[in-house]
Order: sequence, then structure tokens, then C-alpha cells
Amino acid sequence: MVKDEADIIGTTLLHLLDQDVDGILVADNGSTDDTRAVIEQIASTAPVYLADDREPAYFQWHKMTRLAHWARRAGAKWVIPFDADELWFAEGDTVAGHLRGSQAMAVRAAVFNVAPSGGETGIGDAVGWVMGRQPAEMSKVAFRPHPLMALSMGNHEIDRPGVETSGLGIAHLPYRSPAQFARKVRTGAAALEEVPGASGFHWRDLGSLPNEDLDRVWSDLLAGRAGQRVMWLPEGQLEPVDVFHWHTWGSDVSLVDPPALSQPSAL
Repeated sequence: MVKDEADIIGTTLLHLLDQDVDGILVADNGSTDDTRAVIEQIASTAPVYLADDREPAYFQWHKMTRLAHWARRAGAKWVIPFDADELWFAEGDTVAGHLRGSQAMAVRAAVFNVAPSGGETGIGDAVGWVMGRQPAEMSKVAFRPHPLMALSMGNHEIDRPGVETSGLGIAHLPYRSPAQFARKVRTGAAALEEVPGASGFHWRDLGSLPNEDLDRVWSDLLAGRAGQRVMWLPEGQLEPVDVFHWHTWGSDVSLVDPPALSQPSAL
């Protein structure tokens, strides 16, 4: 499910194809930038299938569960519920190869947050990005489809029977430039207006700030001062990374037994 992610969605789709997946289903939630055009261009030569999501409210878990069931009915043996800003990896193999060789019903993916280290950094650049060596508190999950399955908010859990293992990793790039950061929080806050409860509290909070305050938050993010106001910041020791040219997991941090959480470091 994607909205206004033109800067990264092409990279993400090509990366998944490079990970040997059989097909990709993308629901465009009314993007107003070039997201749809990027998807259509890739779909013209690759097994990428585009759906229209005309519901503006952020019913993310319902929509992703529906997409997973569509994949199941199309014959998928595994489902990878990815976001536009996620690059999925396995150690020593493609993601699809790792899943095909697994006997589990679900495989946990540790999330490692990636951010620009400052200055002008672009998607695909080999330098200018850092990754925290500690995984985020919340992980994600790939799974074998089941007729009664249901995903949780954020694709963090799957409700289906069977054994679960670890072994996958995600390089997560939620914040990529000041303009993209501002657009992301505004879009997220607007989509949550009709969704009850406290879900997406960080988008609700940040989306209420004036532009000058968001500029300060971005500066704080780069300096490591954003604190709890901004989720999904790199955690632990930072290492320069070139995740855009990894084919398999490129860090020496194990995906089978990732280290315990530590405090975030300055960028």
C-alpha cells in the first residue's frame, strides 16, 4: 500500500524483483506525485500488478490483510507485506530463496532504521546513509498464507497458526529529505483523521506542527535530538551503509539473533 512515495517506490519494486519474488501487488492510495507513473513503467515489463485504493482513511491493517488474501487466491506460497520505504534482505540468499527453504509458517524480519547522515543525500547514493546496528523494537513478518489470516497494524504480527522463526532483515528508510519528511507526516496525519484510537500517534502529533517546527524536528533528527517524538530512528552504533547495492544482508549483525536494543545515537 503506497501513497506519494515517488522518490523510493521504483527502487523498492526493483529490489524485490532482484530478491526473486514471483509477483508484486501494489495498491496506490490516491498518490498525487509520480508514484503511479513509476509503478506503471515497471509493471510494463515485470510482474507488478497495480490496484486502486480509493479509501483515504488509514485502515492499513484491513487493507494489507485484503491484499494478502488476494495474493493467496493467486497462488502465493509466501506473502511479504512490504512498505514503500523498506528493503528486505536475507543472509547469504535472496529473500525468496530463504523463504522457499524455510519449514516455518512465518519468518520474523528485524527492522534496522537507515537515515541520511546530513547534507544532500539521494536514493541510490552509495554514501551519505547510516544504519543503526540495533534493531527497532518492533519487527515485521513474512508468512505463508492462510484462509483465516489477519495482519496487525503496521505488518508487525500475523494472526495465523504455525511455527515462526527469524532470519530476515529490513533496511528501513522512513526519512529521506526535509520535503519528504514534511509530506510524510502531513499525509499520515490526514489519513488518520477518520481512524479512531491512538494508532499512528506520532503522525498525529507531528502533523499538527507548523512548517517551521517541522524544519526544526528535521534538524533535530539529523543531530540525534529528536527523541521520542519521532519514531523509527536509527538505534545503537551507527555504520555507513550502501543498502541500495546490497543483494544479500550486508551488515555483520546477525538476522537470526539480533542484538538487544540500546539508546539511539546522533546522526
